[in-house]
Order: sequence, then structure tokens, then C-alpha cells
Amino acid sequence: CDDAKRAPFESHAGWRAMFKRDLRGALEAFRADPGDGRGLARVHADLAALYGQATLMGAHATGHIYGADRQDTDPVEAAYLLGVAKGVLGECSASTEALAAIQSPLDALQAHHTFWAGRASAEGCPTAVSYADLQGLPGTPSGVESGMDPELAALPHYTFIERSDDAREVHTGELTHLVALSAGHRAAAMSAVPEADQSVVQARLMPWQLAIDPVSDAPSTTTDVHAEWLFLDFALVGADIYFLDAVKRQGLSAVAVWKDRSLLAAALAPAVTAEGLVVETVIDRASDFRIQLKKTMQTASGSAQSFHPGFAQMGEVAVLRAGMIVADANDQYRDAGILRINALERSDGPSRDPVFLISTAAWDAGNRSPLRAQEIVHGLVSRYPSIRAARYPLDALHIRLGRTAAPTTAVH
Repeated sequence: CDDAKRAPFESHAGWRAMFKRDLRGALEAFRADPGDGRGLARVHADLAALYGQATLMGAHATGHIYGADRQDTDPVEAAYLLGVAKGVLGECSASTEALAAIQSPLDALQAHHTFWAGRASAEGCPTAVSYADLQGLPGTPSGVESGMDPELAALPHYTFIERSDDAREVHTGELTHLVALSAGHRAAAMSAVPEADQSVVQARLMPWQLAIDPVSDAPSTTTDVHAEWLFLDFALVGADIYFLDAVKRQGLSAVAVWKDRSLLAAALAPAVTAEGLVVETVIDRASDFRIQLKKTMQTASGSAQSFHPGFAQMGEVAVLRAGMIVADANDQYRDAGILRINALERSDGPSRDPVFLISTAAWDAGNRSPLRAQEIVHGLVSRYPSIRAARYPLDALHIRLGRTAAPTTAVH
């Protein structure tokens, strides 16, 4: 709330774009004036997470369409699409089986088919896919330069033909290209900051980790981070960043370990029982946290300010999102979903984080519920056109469910 501390952020176009949750706008501004590189790294990391979650959404939708919901009229190449989707999800046996169904891939698919078949059959699968692994594959971004967000090749990437009398065309995108775009932004984020800050980048990405993303070593116990990692973030103190990283590695036990250092862990601690995380308590604690945070800001400022409600709401959403991550790590899938929806309903203004939104679209796609996911993607695709590569299977899932099943609605 200190005017002097806010001034450097408010005067920079990059942080003003971040307030609007415009990642590409922020990237352009930080490219022009990168400062110490932390703001630039944050945007690259967020874009890595966004494209990773878009890939996950596409993989879930493809898995439904050409897995349990497959039809005899589907193109022969659908087996390739399924193989890539299962590879992204880390389901190695299913990926191998699907890819093996195509003995002679089309020339356009050959390099990608070989890549995913090799990954699926490798010892220790799923193994991490690095940016270097994907270089040279046709159509993948040749590089993600600092301050740049390259768009994928013109869509659709492929047009296949149904095995039906109508011989209808099936348009689709290549998820491998989205994997490469995500990996490229991860690499750009890491290179934008000194080595001492790279653990912060890795920890911030951990909540959005895919099965094929590289996993860093557990970060040190140092929790002091620069203010640029926290301004407009859903981590309220440095320890929150590392707490969420620890949750993905250790599960529910991380709450007790971090509650004396992390505000988010402290907020969640009363909700932890022997049976797991109690959703109702998390929701109540998040609401209380918003009220307390607003009062604290007013006291510090000496009066109510226009930005206080939005920042207080971010605190409430931060607790709900942290609870979601904890519940998910503790295999409380339904409870994690309840907390996700509560966080989504409160995500507006500066709380409307595109990474969280696209992760919700991926969650919906995993639940065979594409309607809300389509609405989310529709709202994001003009700013992030590359996610169209994953939009094809999502739209196809909606059509297929409409043809073969009773209408579905978004999970609430």
C-alpha cells in the first residue's frame, strides 16, 4: 500500500498490462524496458504455463474423442492424434498402442510420429521433454526469443478425411507445436534472470506441471524473493511460492511444514484434518482473509483506496487456488473441483488470470464438459491465437457429445 513502493510498478507499462492480465501486452512492454529481467521472466513463465495448460486441454479432449468416444468413420490418422494426446498425459502404454496402429504415417506426420513413439517406448517413460528435444520438428517454433511470443504455423495444421461415404474433412492442430511453445517460454524465463532467481521461476511453474515437463530439484529453504515476483501475483509472500511447489511434491503434509512461513499455508492449516482438507473451512478462511486484507490495507493507507477491493479479492482467490492445489495433491478430486469453481467465480478484474482460466478449460475437457471450456477459450484466443491448435479437439468434443449423448453442462 506504500505509494513509494507502488510507484515503480505503476509507472511501467509492463506492470500496467499485468494488472489487466494482458500477458502479450506485458511481454511487449518488458521487451522494450526489461529492467532487471524479473518482470520479463514472470511473463515468459506465465505464457509457458498458459500454453502448457492449453496443450493439456487439447490432450484431454482428443483422448475422449478418439478413445472411448471413437467412431468407425474417424480418419485413420486419428490414432496418431490419440497417441500424441496420451503422450502429453504421460500414459505411455496407451500412447504406444495408438501410435502403433499407424504402420505408415503420412509424410507430414512422420517426424512427429517418430518422436512420440520414441518417447512412449523409452525406459522410464514419461520422461521430460525439453525445448532442445523438440527443435527441428517440422512446424515447431524455431525459437522463443526474449520478449517474443511467436505464433504457430497457419492453422489448421492438418486436414484428414473421414472414412465415410460423405468423406468429410477433419481439421486439426498439432499439439506438439504447443508443447514446443510452452517449453520455449520456460527456457526464455530461465534465461531472463540470474541463476539465483531461477529457482523462483521453477517453483512458480510447478503448480501447472504436465507429465512431460522437466521437474527441477526441490528449491532451497530460502524464501526471500524480490518484490517483482509478488506484485499482482497469487503468492502473497516469498514463502507462498515455495509452499505451492512443496505441495506438488509432498501433498497435504506441506501445509504443516510451511504454515509458519507461508501466508497461504497458514490460511489453510485450520482446514487440514486427519481425513484431508475440509472444503467448507477453506472457503470460509478465504473469505475471512479477503476481509482482513482489506482492513489491513486501509489501516496502512490511512483511508480506503480504489485498488483495495481488487487486491483483497486477489487474496481470497489466492487462498482458494492454493486449497485447490492442496486438495488435488491429496487425491481429493471432487473437493479440488469445488474450490476451483469458487475461485473461478471470484476471478474478475486483476484476479482474472488467463493461466488459471485455461487450466479450468483443461479441467472441464478432462471431465467431458466442453461448454464452459469453449467460452473460456473464446475469451482468450484473440490475445493468444496459438491456443487455436488445441481448440480443434475441444470443438470436436462438443459436436461429438451432441451427436452421441445427452447434452452435458459444465461441472459446478
